[in-house]
Amino acid sequence: MSASGAGVCRLPLMLIAAVAGLVACARAPQPLVERVEPRRVDAGPVVPAPRHLPPRVRIVGAPAPFVLGLLGEPSLRRRDPPAEYWRYTFPNCTLDLFLFADGPFAEPRVVYYEFRSTVPVAGAGLNGCHDMRARFDTRQAPEPDEGPSI
Repeated sequence: MSASGAGVCRLPLMLIAAVAGLVACARAPQPLVERVEPRRVDAGPVVPAPRHLPPRVRIVGAPAPFVLGLLGEPSLRRRDPPAEYWRYTFPNCTLDLFLFADGPFAEPRVVYYEFRSTVPVAGAGLNGCHDMRARFDTRQAPEPDEGPSI
């Protein structure tokens, strides 16, 4: 083999050695995403469940003043006319109410509600909403001339 042939064989080896050296000197890659710790969101004050709540209250279709008289002020209230969202935070249970006004001067009425247990594990006796849910009537809204029933 000639001297120029030996140089040609060494060139790829030298190139590989140079690249390997550069890679070895490179810093470890930095993470692309910054870790963010979750923040606690205040759900509002926890209020005791209303003791005076009659059995089998039909809440769907009830006007806002009726709900306020029954449950008091919500722990969270958001308005996005013509809709409103009210949250009642009870021990181990959250009640979400969605109200809607049929017109600009109409009284908002409950169109949907949902109970959410704040107890992380469901099981016998652990659902914080069981007693509250049992006090509400799940039938559809009353006819407009009926008004809310209790």
